[in-house]
Amino acid sequence: PTPPANITVSCGAEVPPMISLTASDTCAGQITATGVDTTAPGNCPNSYVITRRWTFADPCGNSSSISQTITVRDITAPVVPQAPANVTVSCSGDIPPMISLTANDA
Repeated sequence: PTPPANITVSCGAEVPPMISLTASDTCAGQITATGVDTTAPGNCPNSYVITRRWTFADPCGNSSSISQTITVRDITAPVVPQAPANVTVSCSGDIPPMISLTANDA
C-alpha cells in the first residue's frame, strides 16, 4: 500500500489519527497492520517529528514496512491583547501600577 503523505502541522492537536493499512501477500492474502508512532523531540514542547511506521509480516516471517513523517512545528506567534492606553502624568507617584496581560497561543 501507499502510506499517507508526509505532512507538517502547527500543533499536536492537528496530528491525524492513526489508521490501519492493508497489504497483499501472494500466499497469505491480505495483511492489515496498525501503525506505530516514534517521536523525536524538537527544540521546544510544540516542535517534534513523528515517524509513523506500518510493518506487514506474513506467516513465514517475511515483512515489509512503509512510513509517514509528521512534522509538528509551532510557527504561529501568540495573539497579543490590546495594550493599555498611553498616559501622561505630572508626578512619578501618579504612574499607574503595572498590570499583567494575557496572550492566546494556538
